[in-house]
Amino acid sequence: MIGLVVGVVISAALFAWAGYYLFGQIANRGSLPMLVRLGLALAAAIGLMLTALNMRQLAVAFARQAWPTVTGVVTDAKVLDEFDTWHIQGQELIRTPLPASPERDDKVKRYERLNLRPQISFRWELAGQDYQETTDLGVPGFGGRLNRRDLALKLLATHAPGSEVNVHYNPDDPAEGYLRAGPHWEQFGRLALGVLLLGIGSGGLLVRREEAGGPVEEPARA
Repeated sequence: MIGLVVGVVISAALFAWAGYYLFGQIANRGSLPMLVRLGLALAAAIGLMLTALNMRQLAVAFARQAWPTVTGVVTDAKVLDEFDTWHIQGQELIRTPLPASPERDDKVKRYERLNLRPQISFRWELAGQDYQETTDLGVPGFGGRLNRRDLALKLLATHAPGSEVNVHYNPDDPAEGYLRAGPHWEQFGRLALGVLLLGIGSGGLLVRREEAGGPVEEPARA
């Protein structure tokens, strides 16, 4: 986690320098419009919020990796997209269309790429008490259709109903369990976006502050 913090600070500083240089070049050709200054302030504020929020989420995710584990069992495994449900049969995904509706038909016409996401249901037992949870394993919902299909097949093949899995459970609340306890790609993605906005926005604002507080030129003597 310390390495992540150091990386965030260094990245924010580099993006701030880039923003300072970029908007400094623009300011040399004339003052920045008020709308641009407001945009920079908004970007910095959103970036700060995203950075703080996702740093906290990542700290929690890293802490989950130290939770105790127990053997659980997969009770159901399927892949969902916006239009259908898919189950694995052998090495093939079998599609079960969702009930027809004007909304579904409209989506099918507008989207050709499948947003395949796994849905793994599992259960575990502690002190005679059964617990259940469902997860998508934190997989990304973008990329090529074949790549997503191959990933879905691999995940379903390794998480077939009845197979045993390691469940990380919260020692303070055994009903909270994860198959993948660590951070997910989307948390790192949001963090990167936050650092980018924070750095560029704050760097651009520094240009304005420097200009506002810069030295005043003395009038030329006769």
